[in-house]
Amino acid sequence: MKSMIKATALALTALTPVAVYAQEAPAEEGTGIADIIVTARRTQETLQDTPVAVSVVTSDKIAEQGLTSIDDFARQATGISFSQAFGRFTDRPVIRGASNVLANVQFGVETGAAYFVDGIYFQGDLQSFDANEIERIEEFSGSGRARYAEHGEFDVAGSISGPIVKDVLSFRAGGRFYKYGGEFRNNITGETIGKERSHSGSLTLLFSPSPDAKMRTRISFQRDRDGTRAFFLQGAADNNCLPGFRSPAFRGPGTAPIGLSSTNRNQWFCGTLAPRPNGIFLNTDPATYSLVRNGAPVSVTSQNGTVFDGVANRQINISNVFDWDIGGSGWTFSVLSGYRKNRNDSGSDSDHSEAFTTFGPGEPLFAI
Repeated sequence: MKSMIKATALALTALTPVAVYAQEAPAEEGTGIADIIVTARRTQETLQDTPVAVSVVTSDKIAEQGLTSIDDFARQATGISFSQAFGRFTDRPVIRGASNVLANVQFGVETGAAYFVDGIYFQGDLQSFDANEIERIEEFSGSGRARYAEHGEFDVAGSISGPIVKDVLSFRAGGRFYKYGGEFRNNITGETIGKERSHSGSLTLLFSPSPDAKMRTRISFQRDRDGTRAFFLQGAADNNCLPGFRSPAFRGPGTAPIGLSSTNRNQWFCGTLAPRPNGIFLNTDPATYSLVRNGAPVSVTSQNGTVFDGVANRQINISNVFDWDIGGSGWTFSVLSGYRKNRNDSGSDSDHSEAFTTFGPGEPLFAI
């Protein structure tokens, strides 16, 4: 006997047809080889018959391997990378090499990928999306999970689903709280950076007035509040290619702090940056710290170089999917609609200068 797994919910697509489905649930019990039913082309068909590249991550695999994020799911698929670039604010997926490095960095530039949840376009970032929201509604049941790990990581989620009116109206309600304490330290303030915090909730209603018609409505709320993002800034003195007027040498006398003037005519760095997990110096708060210059310790007083640090995200999503099998003929009439209200705030020390000054007293341009 074959068992059937229906892959629903989350898809990432690009010009090269690739779909990644993040949640599935068994449609019927059975043993033996499982048929996987996907809807990448707005119709149900087996994975073997689908003429596009599809990677499926099953619910069992999610539970067994402790997958908790879209980044985790992407690591289970081929041809896609979905790692964080600047915290959880900028999605920069790479699908079979197709990407845009300026996505969410330069105004108006978007990624080469689009996100769809239940067939409805999902606009914006997806890194903190709670994948539990896309579980199907079954008979009355409840589930929960809790996770505690190093660096103060804590994740707890729960859900409950069941019928309101038998065979006519069902529901699913769930919520999640997640926090992460960060694992890097800002050498200026001594504070831990890279912190993440989220809480979200969702309600799904499934209305089936007749065997030929059904409507699914999902309402979800999410709030993220992440601290200072963990990255280091490399100084212009390390530039090694392409001389030009944006190099340290062309800034002229007096444009760099005393003792930091440079004759380096290169304005770009070419090559691979070496990791510097212990070299993070960010002006996120007023502080006095010590560093070594020209072989001697120097005390530096830093002002707050940013108005806002980290990422703040608030969003409300409402989606509605109506399917009607016209008279049981097999011809389906579908209506998909959605509403989203989203606000994103993001801030970071990206030039390593002090507030309201050109380059900042006592500090080099762009880095220590």
